[in-house]
Order: sequence, then C-alpha cells, then structure tokens
Amino acid sequence: MSCFTSKTFKTNLVLLSWGMVMAFSLPSSAQTGAQLDLPSQRASNPQNYQVIFEPPTDERADDSRGGASRNATACRNDRVSEIPLTALIPGNNHGLTVASHPSFFVYVPQTSARQIYFSLKDENNVGIYQARLPISGNAGVVKISLPQDQTPLEIGKTYDWSVALMCQPAQSDMPWVTGQLERVQLEENIASDLPSNLSIEQAVFYGQAGIWYDTLNILFQLNQSADLGNASAIDSSFMNQNWVNLLNSVGLNAIAHESLLAQP
Repeated sequence: MSCFTSKTFKTNLVLLSWGMVMAFSLPSSAQTGAQLDLPSQRASNPQNYQVIFEPPTDERADDSRGGASRNATACRNDRVSEIPLTALIPGNNHGLTVASHPSFFVYVPQTSARQIYFSLKDENNVGIYQARLPISGNAGVVKISLPQDQTPLEIGKTYDWSVALMCQPAQSDMPWVTGQLERVQLEENIASDLPSNLSIEQAVFYGQAGIWYDTLNILFQLNQSADLGNASAIDSSFMNQNWVNLLNSVGLNAIAHESLLAQP
C-alpha cells in the first residue's frame, strides 16, 4: 500500500459521515500511538467547520532558510513597507502537499515592479520550473501555480522554491524569499473518503493532517470565490475568519488581513 510520506507511516482513517467524529493516527515516526480526532461536523451547516492546522511533529526546521526577504527588502524606487516580501509558509519553512502540481503563496508589498520571478528546484538544486509572472504592483497575497503541462512533482521528494521582485531598473540585490515543499501521498482508502469538491470540509481534513499547501490553497480559493459574490455575507465572513485563523496559527498575523490578489 502506498505510504503517506517518504517515511514509514501508520495511518488509519475512519469516516462514518461528516455528521460523526473522524479520527486518524499520527505517523508512528512522529508520535507513537497518538490519536488525533477531527471535531464533529454537520454537513447541513458548513459554518460548524473550523480549519485548524496541526504541523506534523516530525517536520524538520531549516534555520538557513526563511520566509523573510533576503538582500534588499524592497526595490530601490519603492517605499519600504512595514510588511516585506514574505513567503506564506510555517516558521520552519517546510510544508507538505499532496498535489502533483501545487500552488505557492507569497505576500508582495506595494511595489513599482510589475513582474516576479518564480523558481522551483529539486533536492539536487536542478531547476524544475522557472517563470516571470505579472503582478499588479498592489500589496497583497499572490498565488503561483505549477502549470499542469509541467512534469508532476515526485512523491517523497523535497523541493525548494523562491520568489523575487523584478525591480525596474534592475538591481543586483533583488528582494527574494524562499520556501520548501515535500510531496506526500494519501493512502487510497483515505483519499477515497475525502470530499472531491472544493469545500471547507477539505480544508479541515488537510489542516488537521498537517498538509500546509493544500489547506492554504483551498481557503484562498474559497475566499476569492466569496469576494466575487459567490457566497452570502455570513459565509464570506466565515471563510475570511478561517483564513485569518490559519495564518495567525503559523505566525503570519501581519499578513492575515491583507488582500488576496487575482493574477493580472
């Protein structure tokens, strides 16, 4: 049977219904015999769901990498922002995904730059994908997705990604941030019970499973949909609060209330 990560995991999931308690065991490599219970949820009222991110206890921290800006904190022609260019990632700079073509998120301060440079490399520092992407110059959270026509990420492999502001005029000390991602795989019986439609239920599952990138991506999409008027005022407020709570839980409080930007 396929494993949850590249390490040995013993994961059991019981999903009787979304109206009953769901529970699964943490990896034995992380916490032997520990049980994590998802709260009771009522499908008839999605507002009963609360997204909670539970970092895997065996995640490794890499203090040489960080979400804060490297080199310059802004383009030379820009006003220095209270919130610098920042990768949306937990404090250890390492996160999990189950997606073959995941999405990455970065906070971009107000800037004169109209492009960012995105780079994704494998464990051997070999480039997987690079792109110059347009930005509006407004302050807010930007989503960067690995295109579907790119080679899918390998399960059990760790990748490094970075985002830099393409300042104009060009400068050698470009502001840039980095992050790290590992692709993992759900066991087939678990994946088959996971709701297939984009929903708060998915975010609850991934959040308590410690799968950062997918939790963030789902909430980003749900909030953008709500901002476009595809939800009631109450639902929109509920989605926003879950987004704020998620960012606050990993120390990204300063960014929690910033705008979610659409790609130009």
